[in-house]
Amino acid sequence: EKGFSLQSADGRNQLKLRGVLHVDGRVLASDGPDDPVDTWQATRVRPIIEGTLGGIYDFRFTPDFGQGRTVIQHAYVVGRFRPGVQVTAGKFKSPVGLERLQSANDIRFVTRGFPTSLAPNRDLGIQVGGNLLEGRLSYAVAWLNGSNDGASSETFTDSDANDDKEWALRLFAHPFAESESFALRGLGFGLAGTYTDQDGTSAQALLPAYRTPAQATFFRYRAGTTPTLASGERTRLAPQFYYYVGPLGLLGEYTEVSQDVARIVGTGSRAATLDTTAWQLAASWFLTGEEAAYRGFKPASVFSPEKGTWGAFELVGRYHELTVDDAAFTGGADSFADPNSSARKASAW
Repeated sequence: EKGFSLQSADGRNQLKLRGVLHVDGRVLASDGPDDPVDTWQATRVRPIIEGTLGGIYDFRFTPDFGQGRTVIQHAYVVGRFRPGVQVTAGKFKSPVGLERLQSANDIRFVTRGFPTSLAPNRDLGIQVGGNLLEGRLSYAVAWLNGSNDGASSETFTDSDANDDKEWALRLFAHPFAESESFALRGLGFGLAGTYTDQDGTSAQALLPAYRTPAQATFFRYRAGTTPTLASGERTRLAPQFYYYVGPLGLLGEYTEVSQDVARIVGTGSRAATLDTTAWQLAASWFLTGEEAAYRGFKPASVFSPEKGTWGAFELVGRYHELTVDDAAFTGGADSFADPNSSARKASAW
């Protein structure tokens, strides 16, 4: 049930082998010339090696061969010195987005929501975190290279594009974790954010592009001979919550990115601070009565038509949207984004 592992007699040294295989079929009802093509795709092909040394140090190594590329998704070591102090070093998920921090095996949809498009993905650095107040409060503080919205450090070949680094902070509370009321135990809420000060170059603008759930790019900054560049501070703010009770699950988050940008134009240069926002609200309900949870869920029966058992069935629904600052499109030909090829807003349900 817990997978395949080898361990020493005292259990303090373990080696575990895991794996993830996700294959998606993507078909769009529309057939426009700029739409992504209909395709089957091996989205995630990840052998996972993880383990523990001396009962203190955990490690994880996860390559990924999905989507016709080879990247390292995880490569980190965690020192579990005490519940309130755990040190992580290597490549790991930045402690920001609520849905981003959820495993790809646990998310309720094939693709993640628009707030995840603004949150950083995996990055290289060091993090200190842990659980306080008997598990009712968790915290994480990370010092990282810094990655674009929705992106990982492999965008920069798993190194840094400049000397500046990014700070990330997350606080998350389970105030009723030990409550006698079962209905309150599954409530969690928190706040996360990042800060950095970075300047892009013509070789690396340090700015993102945004895509729909069908992976069509709907917004990008101007490129070419006079591109829009990151030019100064970038801050993210991400309030978030979830609530799980019995078969019901709710997840909501809001993310705002404030990005300083600049562009050389015919009259000299233009600069601005652009605010991009996204939010989502998702709900789920197990028709077969399983207990919903943020991390993992177990069907009450296996899928076996021969034995007359059909596994678990769940209804899920979500609304999410992303809105780009109107100031990105002002200035005509001197604008930071081209209104003829980029959208101001995307929404989906």
